[in-house]
Amino acid sequence: MISRRTVDAQIERRILTAMIVSTEFLRSTVHATDPAFFRSSYAQKIVRWVLSYYEKYEEAPKQHIQDIYDAKQKSLREEDAELISELLSSLSESYEQDSNLSFMADEALHFFKKRQLEITINNVRVLVDEEKVDAAQKAMLDYSQVLPAEDETIQPTEESVVQEHFSKPDNQFFCFPGVLGNMIGNLEPGWLVSISAAFKRGKSFFLQEVAVLAAVKHIPVMFYSLEMTKDALLERFYKRLFPSAKDKEDFIYPVFDCEKNQYGICTRIERRCKNKLILPNGEIPDFRPEIDYRVCTYCRKKYPKDYKQAVWYRTLHRPKYEMTNVHKHLRSFNELYGNKLQMKIYPRFSKSIDDIRQHLDIMAITKNFYPKIIVIDYADILRSTDDSQGFEKEDKVWMQLSALAAERNALVFTATQVTREGQTAELLQSKHSSKWVGKNAHLDVSLSLNQTVEEKRRMCSRIGLLYHRHKEFFEDECVTILQDIELGQFYLDSEYA
Repeated sequence: MISRRTVDAQIERRILTAMIVSTEFLRSTVHATDPAFFRSSYAQKIVRWVLSYYEKYEEAPKQHIQDIYDAKQKSLREEDAELISELLSSLSESYEQDSNLSFMADEALHFFKKRQLEITINNVRVLVDEEKVDAAQKAMLDYSQVLPAEDETIQPTEESVVQEHFSKPDNQFFCFPGVLGNMIGNLEPGWLVSISAAFKRGKSFFLQEVAVLAAVKHIPVMFYSLEMTKDALLERFYKRLFPSAKDKEDFIYPVFDCEKNQYGICTRIERRCKNKLILPNGEIPDFRPEIDYRVCTYCRKKYPKDYKQAVWYRTLHRPKYEMTNVHKHLRSFNELYGNKLQMKIYPRFSKSIDDIRQHLDIMAITKNFYPKIIVIDYADILRSTDDSQGFEKEDKVWMQLSALAAERNALVFTATQVTREGQTAELLQSKHSSKWVGKNAHLDVSLSLNQTVEEKRRMCSRIGLLYHRHKEFFEDECVTILQDIELGQFYLDSEYA
């Protein structure tokens, strides 16, 4: 069991690190920061250095903290000097990019309030024991003056508010690649995103794809599975990183083509193929490597109005899914992105959002891990925090998911099933939401995953946009994605359907 003192020491270290490297963090917390809130003398010294530097330059000291330490080192106690040196040597240049600073600022303010309460209570107790009642009462009254009340109101025309809004860099946080990303747009921290699909259409594959894409973008991501066993989840993850199968090495791989190319009606001189693919009966033949035909997508980018989406295939040779083949690739991934992705597996219906909150707190304390993306597979098999049932349970689960995104300032992804009617729908609509249609009110973005039997044979699916709180959308708009599920590849390419 982790002691409270140990937890406080770890929180103090995280706050110190954020203060040193992040101006954004300081702006959010400097009004409430007091060196006395920190238990250790080395931490109190660093806080004084940072506050002094910030007061003079209005930014975090970052690498200049080493210069301050070098100038002050001779006047420090040996123990403090060693602890400060160790902390400074552990600082990372990528810290500000990798950390969820908004959530950490909230954690720091909570810690400051708690420490001020502890200090005040202790002072009052000592004064009461000494019969200094008036002084004890004054200490209690003074508490409210130490941490100013948080004023969350915004005056939109105030100069500082306008300047802050327009000075923020227009950076994308998380966006899917290709045309799929164009349709959905940039997804932001604090949003709740869900994908709806019929049974066995690939919801878990989609959520896993999110986790991998986040990791390779160097975004810390926490993946919670209530759907799969450890070995099944790991196998899918390993195949996603190293496309392979256990029983064969040669595969058919889908690629985009042009319908005009397949029908032999394209008149452009840039066409790469001189033969047509279509049979005399108007049908597309089954793929065979020996067919004398080449795909052509010349117009896809240059003349999109002339391009008519179609799908064809290529052969692909991949080593088998074996330890010797997979391990080297996984080692390289781990060296580049390993600490960005963490996974946790729970039995179905065994955990609630409160349990996930508790685990996220443990990850912060034990691993200093603050995910900016949280993936939960999936919402329908979460337990309610109060054991409510039916529509009430569904509403509370989705409310709590939305609250989790806001309070952690994290982008939260999850999935949900659809109604019986939706199981056979060619293109899902909002009316196909299962159990409780009111869940859509808690979402920022709602996606659909659609696939007919024929599309499954053709190795493709369609992702639609059911709802988007922050941009214009059309419910009948969707994107075709190519995939090779046998090789563990949910997303290979995308094009408007």
